[in-house]
Amino acid sequence: MRKHHPLSVALLAGSILAGPCAQAQDTEKKPAKLKVLVPAVAQVLVDERPTTSTGEERVFETPPLPPGKAFTYQLKATWLEGSYRMVRMAEVKAQAGQETVVDLRPGNKDGSSSQILYVPTPDNVVAKMLEMAKVGKEDVVFDLGCGDGRIVVTAASKYGARGVGIDLDPERVKESLANVEKAKVKDLVEIRKGDALKVEDLERATVVMLYMLPEFMRQLKPIVLERCKPGTRVVSHDYPFPGWTPQQTVSVPNQYRLTPHTLYLWVVPARKAG
Repeated sequence: MRKHHPLSVALLAGSILAGPCAQAQDTEKKPAKLKVLVPAVAQVLVDERPTTSTGEERVFETPPLPPGKAFTYQLKATWLEGSYRMVRMAEVKAQAGQETVVDLRPGNKDGSSSQILYVPTPDNVVAKMLEMAKVGKEDVVFDLGCGDGRIVVTAASKYGARGVGIDLDPERVKESLANVEKAKVKDLVEIRKGDALKVEDLERATVVMLYMLPEFMRQLKPIVLERCKPGTRVVSHDYPFPGWTPQQTVSVPNQYRLTPHTLYLWVVPARKAG
């Protein structure tokens, strides 16, 4: 079971101030350390709280924690790379008296939800992705990195499909829940805050939708092939799975750039015996 430990009101350079639960006389409890590796210019948030530490290696100390239990913290690093705002996020487990190292630098696999600044998928692209997957009333559509939830909301409102949207960013989760409420599809759509690479019930999916960078696609490929049922349709926007030939590739005009949107469709194959 995931346990969250409350942070203090203020995060200062190199430390997390202990909250009222961290009493000096409680000798059984010990703080944990989080060492976060990031670009020197990055801003780091811990459980949505800004920090003021700088440099390529940030070390934060939790309040004293009871031994034998794992507590989860969310890390978010943002920085500018040219004209793009880069975002990397990870959920980290911490235990009393231990140090956990997380590498959120570009290209490292620790960033479970790596992405360029969130870019909503245009409605005409959403429509084409659902059309390519031949979504129907009997489908369960999982959107990994769901953003504002528009894909699962459209799948539910237009086709009557069930939908599950997963995103690690609390801001995106709030937007998704608001859109589900607005579209009146609460009975069909579930929105979760979580790591899109660690979905416990991915086997339920009959359709998987994606708009994620190549790094994520590389990590997701073996997960899809191992866990998704044969026949599951997978549609990705702009970024293909490396080394997996799509069954269909479609270009959709881009009203903002000369380069069109490219959509890819795969169908999970039957597993070989043995």
